[in-house]
Amino acid sequence: MLFPCSLLQADDFKIFLEKTRNKYNLPALGGTATLNGRIVRAEVSGFRKFRSGVATTLNDKFHIGSCTKSMTFFFARVLVDQKKIKWDSTLYDTFPRYHKVMHRDLQNITLKHLLSHTAGLPSLPLHQKNLWLELFMNRLEKPAQKQREKIISKVLPLPPIHKPGTKFLYSNCSVSIAGMMLEKAANMSWKELVYKYIATPLGMKSISLNDAATTLKVDQSFPHIQRDNKTIYIDPRTRPDNPAAIAPAGTVHLSLPDIAKYTTIFSLQDNNLLSSTSKKIITTAVLGSYALCWVTLKRKWGGNILMHNGSNKMNQAVM
Repeated sequence: MLFPCSLLQADDFKIFLEKTRNKYNLPALGGTATLNGRIVRAEVSGFRKFRSGVATTLNDKFHIGSCTKSMTFFFARVLVDQKKIKWDSTLYDTFPRYHKVMHRDLQNITLKHLLSHTAGLPSLPLHQKNLWLELFMNRLEKPAQKQREKIISKVLPLPPIHKPGTKFLYSNCSVSIAGMMLEKAANMSWKELVYKYIATPLGMKSISLNDAATTLKVDQSFPHIQRDNKTIYIDPRTRPDNPAAIAPAGTVHLSLPDIAKYTTIFSLQDNNLLSSTSKKIITTAVLGSYALCWVTLKRKWGGNILMHNGSNKMNQAVM
């Protein structure tokens, strides 16, 4: 959610959140803002479980969904700067073990294609009806890297939906495979990349790649849906979060203060974490308004901005 600066500076910010939450019958609503790398406001309103009486706190872990994709871009930027991979590194060059099964039209797909959703790979449910369910069922039985190998082994023999580089087609599959390319280039798992380059340097102690709530103890915020104008909590044991296999595309959970810390990486002013080349890449749309794991927009109140949202259809986040 976006807030006017005057409201962010006022004492009634939490009152505003409460009124908005009640208006739309939401279980919880939070907001945070930074200025010059400093958190200037962080507030949350509501309950971990709708009408449970257990209040949501700033330390609760919130699902950020596809906002996670920007982390995968950040790792790519780091590894490109370290000359461990290139933006134009291809699937064919990166995964020689799949040469025999890889469809010829996928061989020249690059890391940049994957991160800009122009590779021609659809979201997983459209590719293999049973693959998504299989990833859910095995989500805790096998390491996430092994599960990602299941994605690539099922996807690479199939032709792309369109010629790579010609159209935009939003795809969790693309970014998950990009994550695999980075894992191979760095010789470490995507989870290890998260802690080495983001969580540890920024002191983000709340970060989690798994479900926030896993029991009925109401010790974290629950997922919810709205049906027939009613807000319904979801038992996290029966409808878990996104499968671990697509972690590079959308499984991270963070507290609101840690979300704020994370966004400071991408501040385009007074930021030593992004090189001038990286700043140009992140603000240059490839097709339409989408750059690499960020949407580039212009707003009267802020000029050029970067935006991404994320959802698992039970939670919603906007950066």
